[in-house]
Amino acid sequence: MTTLGYANGRGYQGESNNQPAGPKICCTAPSKFSALARPRFDLSLFDTTAPDYLQEAGIPLSDETHGGEDVAIYAAGVNAHLIHGSMEQNWIFYVMADALRLGK
Repeated sequence: MTTLGYANGRGYQGESNNQPAGPKICCTAPSKFSALARPRFDLSLFDTTAPDYLQEAGIPLSDETHGGEDVAIYAAGVNAHLIHGSMEQNWIFYVMADALRLGK
């Protein structure tokens, strides 16, 4: 199992119109997917470090709509010091809830 997962995209492991079931490689644009007929594939049998390896996706789409990369966040004003550098996304909720005085 890899540590990063995409909710949707071309990495769906079910069979597509241009690749068999299993881990996918870049860069094809499938237009049709079949349901995954078996449990997840054992990724230790595949080279997940290959440049054309597509990260596993849970829902088949021709493109992903939500990636796993870091996204910049900025803040100004009171308590802006709470937003900095690389942060866990759950912390952002608490900072925003405090700024909006939710639950008070």
